[in-house]
Amino acid sequence: MLPIFAHGLCLRFADNLNRKIPWGHCGPAAGDFGCGQDRKAAASTPPTKMVEPMLAAAKKLTILAALSLTIASLCTRIEAQTNRLAPGIVVGWGQQVIPYVQPATRYQGMAAGANHSLALTSDGTVVAGGDNYFGQSTVPANLTGVIAIAAGDGYNLALKSDGTVVAWGSNELGQSTVPAYLRGVLAIAAGLHRSLALVEISPPPALSISRSRTNALLAWPAAALGYRLQATASSSPPVRWNSVTSIANIVSNRYELKLPIRNGAQFFRLINP
Repeated sequence: MLPIFAHGLCLRFADNLNRKIPWGHCGPAAGDFGCGQDRKAAASTPPTKMVEPMLAAAKKLTILAALSLTIASLCTRIEAQTNRLAPGIVVGWGQQVIPYVQPATRYQGMAAGANHSLALTSDGTVVAGGDNYFGQSTVPANLTGVIAIAAGDGYNLALKSDGTVVAWGSNELGQSTVPAYLRGVLAIAAGLHRSLALVEISPPPALSISRSRTNALLAWPAAALGYRLQATASSSPPVRWNSVTSIANIVSNRYELKLPIRNGAQFFRLINP
C-alpha cells in the first residue's frame, strides 16, 4: 500500500522563478527530490513566521497550489516515494523537475533544459515545468501526437508522429522558427541557440511515360519538390543529360508534361540537384 504524505504549500517568488520554499514532511526520500529537507515528522501547516510577511506582500508572490493529504505534491517531486521504482515514471533531482501531474501518469521521454524540464507522456502529450521567462514551460495548446522532445536554453522542440516539428520559447536567434519546408523528420536536438532535425532519405519519385501516336506523356508525383526532368538521346557512356525546359502542369496529385515524339530514342530521368 502506498504511504500517504502530508505537506504544505509550495510558494514561488514572482521575481525569482528559481527559488521555492516548501515545508512539512515530504516522505523518506524527500531530500533526494528537492521537496523539503526535513525528514522528521514535521507539521504540515506552514510556518507562521515565514508565511505571514510573505502574504503581506502578496503582489510579489505566486501561490502555486495547496495540497493536503495526497500521494503526489506540487513541490519538485514527481510522485510519492515508495522506495521502489515503477516502469515509466520520471525520477528527478536538483533545481527544477516536473510540476504536479495526475498520479500514475507514465512517460516515454524526457529532456532537461537550462532551467526547465520536459516530459513526454505515454499518450503523446508534453508536460513542462521550471523557469518560464521565455514561455518555455507553457506547452502550446492542442499539442498532441508527440513522439520525441528536446529542450534547449529557454526553448523546446517537439517532434510529432507526422514528421513535423513544433517549437516554442526563446527565439532570439531564430532557434524556435521551424523552416516551413521541414517535413519527414526522424529525430530532433536542441542546443544553446540552435536546433537540429534529422530528415529521412526518401526514395526517388517514380517517373512514368505513356505515349500516343504523336506525343509522350511524362508524369511524376507532385510531392517530388525540387526534382527536375532531364533527357538524353543515348544511354551509352558518357551520358550527357540536358534539362527539359518545358513547364509541367499539375493535374490532381501529379505533374504532367506532354512532349512531341522525335525520331530516334529518348531517355528521361528525374534528378534533385
